[in-house]
Amino acid sequence: MLAGEACAVTALEIDRRLDSVGRASVYRTLDQLERLHLVQQVEIGGDERVDPKQHHHHLVCEECGRLSPFADRSLERAIEAISRDAEFEVAAHDVVLRGHCPDCAKAA
Repeated sequence: MLAGEACAVTALEIDRRLDSVGRASVYRTLDQLERLHLVQQVEIGGDERVDPKQHHHHLVCEECGRLSPFADRSLERAIEAISRDAEFEVAAHDVVLRGHCPDCAKAA
C-alpha cells in the first residue's frame, strides 16, 4: 500500500483505508517498519510516513494543513553542491516549506 503512494500518508489515513485493522495496530506496524528502515517518519505537522529512499519536498498550508509534494531540480543541485563543499555525504533530506495554499491565501 505505501509503496504505491506518490507522497506521504498519515497513520490516520492508513487506519481509514484499513477499516478492519485497529489504529493501535497501524501505529505499532509503522513503528516496526521504521525500525527496519522501510518507512521514515516525516515531521510536517502530523504523523506522515514515507519511503525513506525517496527525497521529500512538501508545501504545507499552515491554515488548512493541505500537503503538496513538489520537485525542484535546482534545489537538488544546491543540496548536492552543499554536500560537496562541506565534504559531507548527504544520505537523505526533507524540505518543508510552510505558508498558505491558494484557497487559504484568497480567503485571508
